[in-house]
Amino acid sequence: MTTIRLSLIVCLATALVPTRIAAGSPATVVMREVLERACIVSGREGLERAARETAEHAIAGAVRRQGPAAANAVSHGGLELLEATARHGDDVLRLAKGAGPMGQRALALEADRLLPLARRYGPVVLDLEARAPGLGGRAFQAFGDDIGSALARNAPTQDLPRLVLAAERADSPATRALLWQGYQRGGSEFLQRIDWKVVMAVGVSAAVIDAAHRTTAPHAAAAQAIRENPEIAKEAVGTIVGWTSFSWAILPLLVTFCLLGRFDLMPWHRAPKIVALPEPLPPA
Repeated sequence: MTTIRLSLIVCLATALVPTRIAAGSPATVVMREVLERACIVSGREGLERAARETAEHAIAGAVRRQGPAAANAVSHGGLELLEATARHGDDVLRLAKGAGPMGQRALALEADRLLPLARRYGPVVLDLEARAPGLGGRAFQAFGDDIGSALARNAPTQDLPRLVLAAERADSPATRALLWQGYQRGGSEFLQRIDWKVVMAVGVSAAVIDAAHRTTAPHAAAAQAIRENPEIAKEAVGTIVGWTSFSWAILPLLVTFCLLGRFDLMPWHRAPKIVALPEPLPPA
């Protein structure tokens, strides 16, 4: 419904005079809704009337130039996105449209820093910067455009600092490609098995990556086998749990048995002992 209404804005906006919007028109209603969301994002719900009218006109102009997606970007980016557009031009809206809500907000707040990165690497770097501030540009510089885009879309946030650091300390582009391949196969566990003392001392080489991969591969193979044969995995887990439960059940009996034997308290310890009498001496 929102997309249909925003599309209506585009049709109506072409007939609007740039400095005046008909009060009560569908376009005005939708723009006011967009403005309300933008004010909430920016924490400026109490805008004065003149400021609200100026913002509504700015949103109408953005939609007319960039399409309905511009209104969606403003609703996520906040009033700061309109202000950044006024300073830097329509590149801000054009790039914001291709980013997610977090990336749109990041661009709105740090347009001076992020706009050059977005112009160079595309909107995906905005989402990466939103998740890990300061690492977006470093990731693309270290890995290149193709791997950088894949990393931005697929790598968990907690892995980004170590992954980028390892790429920056790689001794060649081929090593960086091997690093990414190893990470794709082993994920977070692969990063954990890298010898970081060696990395910080001499950097990342193919040997370092190979060693981490060799120690990760058996675990990855086991995990793959479990995924492919869940019934066998359940049976194995059931057997282990069963033996564990049985062991805990008989453990008190074993401990009791050992203690009774240690302190001669078993039933056979209380039986009367037969003492052999000495044989009589032969007559002299």
